[in-house]
Parts: sequence; structure tokens; C-alpha cells
Amino acid sequence: IDFIELFYLFLQLKIIELVQPTVMSFSCKDAIDIGMPAASEFFLLLKFINDRKLSEEEEEYVKSLLHSSAISHRGRPLFEERFARVTNLVRLLEGVERADILEKIAPLYDTNILSSVVTIPQL
Repeated sequence: IDFIELFYLFLQLKIIELVQPTVMSFSCKDAIDIGMPAASEFFLLLKFINDRKLSEEEEEYVKSLLHSSAISHRGRPLFEERFARVTNLVRLLEGVERADILEKIAPLYDTNILSSVVTIPQL
């Protein structure tokens, strides 16, 4: 499943490159158990691609993305399966060399999407 999660993320990047949306959203029926983990995974992948460690503020942002909706809207934690997928993806990314992955996937992209700057919303 970890490989599939990683494939989906790189596929999403390719679709973004081709469609060039001005806005995008990761969602499901109520954006709790699938949408927020998907947004978190995408954010983490872009940070990995850009070879940047999460700042303390970014780490809190990811935790908030993952947990706040389920707790505030449903009064329960995020489904364990979805949380496990995110943590497994993080472990997978931590265990590989960034340069090796980029060398293999870079030819699949025609634009500079792999060097996108990732920031968190400022309130």
C-alpha cells in the first residue's frame, strides 16, 4: 500500500502539471477521514521533494490537518487506517534517498513542478 500511496501522490503532481489549476482541494464526503490525510500527504511529499525539514510551525500545521476535523466534527480521532497510511508514507520517505527518487521521476515531468515552493497558510 505504501508504494500505491506514493504513486498516487506523484500522479497527482502530474495531473496538476497538466491541468495547471489555480485552486485544488483534497476532499471526500466531509473532508475528514480521506481529504485531510490526503492534503497532509501531499504537503509532506512537496516538503520532501524540496529537501526541507518541517519547521515546528509546519509540524503543528500537519498535525492540525490530520486531527482537527475528526475531533471537532465527529468527536473522535482520525480513522486508524488513514493515520497508518500517512505514517507509513512518512517512514517510506525517510528511508529513501531524495536524489535517487528525483533522478528517476524527473524525466516524467515537463515543468519545474518538482521545485515548487510549499508554504502553510498564514492567518
